[in-house]
Amino acid sequence: MHRYPRTRRNVLRVRPSGYVRMAGVLVSVLILALGCSGSSTYPPPTSTGPANRPDPSSASTSEPVLAEASIPREEPVEAPTPAEPGADAPVAVEDRGGREQDGAADLVVVESDRSEIVMLRHDREIGRFPVALGRGGVGKRRRGDEMTPRGRYRLLEPTQSRRFRHFIPISYPNADDIRRGLDREFITQAEHDRMLAVIRAEGLAPQDSNLGGNVGIHAPVAPHVGTAEPTGGGPDPLERTGGCIVMRAADLEAFLERIEPGTPIEIR
Repeated sequence: MHRYPRTRRNVLRVRPSGYVRMAGVLVSVLILALGCSGSSTYPPPTSTGPANRPDPSSASTSEPVLAEASIPREEPVEAPTPAEPGADAPVAVEDRGGREQDGAADLVVVESDRSEIVMLRHDREIGRFPVALGRGGVGKRRRGDEMTPRGRYRLLEPTQSRRFRHFIPISYPNADDIRRGLDREFITQAEHDRMLAVIRAEGLAPQDSNLGGNVGIHAPVAPHVGTAEPTGGGPDPLERTGGCIVMRAADLEAFLERIEPGTPIEIR
């Protein structure tokens, strides 16, 4: 086998791997150098250890003021105040004496000592008028005594006649009057029983007994009627009667507008 003599040129040819390894080392060193010089351009790694974790207790639960103010809010709209019951109701009409007219009377009281009739509704006075009573006073016992009954009765359906434009019957005699009539022997036991039976059936006792009847409220018939014993002044004087209750014509018209059949009346 022929061998070539060893020269410098031959040496370089036979050791190419050494230069390659050296070049690789240089490249590695260069890369490391570049990495160290550029490490400051990257942010340091964040530690997730306990020391760097946020404290939950120090966190604020309120939202930022700017963020809250930036949200438009609608102003609350107030609901309209409901009208009170009866706010649109008409104002009560004032009667004479400044008394309210707010409905029919539920009780009528005759004050015999003052010769006045009073209209009440729910214990409030809604009307007062002068009256004239029987010439014999109050506390009727029998027919012809010219007395006005005393007690609690009912006003009946108003009627009209030639003598009276309006006549409001009163339910006299009642059961108490009939019992007293029997005790005073103005009526018999049979009459007593019959009169009570008629009251139960019809609501009004017979008017033709010895106890009297046909007592009511009316206006004066004519200026000459009566005994010329005026109890009221003015152009329409009131005169005493044979037992009925007399009111001035204008007052009686106002009275009729405020009563109903069955309204209780107390004559005291």
